[in-house]
Amino acid sequence: MEQTGATGYVVHLSCAPALRAAVEAKVRGVNLHIESVLPHFLLDKSYAERAGVEGMKHIMSPPFARQAQSARAVECAEDGLD
Repeated sequence: MEQTGATGYVVHLSCAPALRAAVEAKVRGVNLHIESVLPHFLLDKSYAERAGVEGMKHIMSPPFARQAQSARAVECAEDGLD
């Protein structure tokens, strides 16, 4: 995108390293839109690991991250994304 000037869309972003890379690209001037879904910021993989139907209710794509990584993604988002 930096070479072509194309607009980028990052969808279903769910972890801090990906968010960090996307924010760094935006800082460099890349025209980039970032999207996530709220469960990735509120839940961790322990919800999907529950037994039976309770665990199946929490299956997402991409899968939930471990708790520490989810918390870091929230911190990154709070730091100010447009």
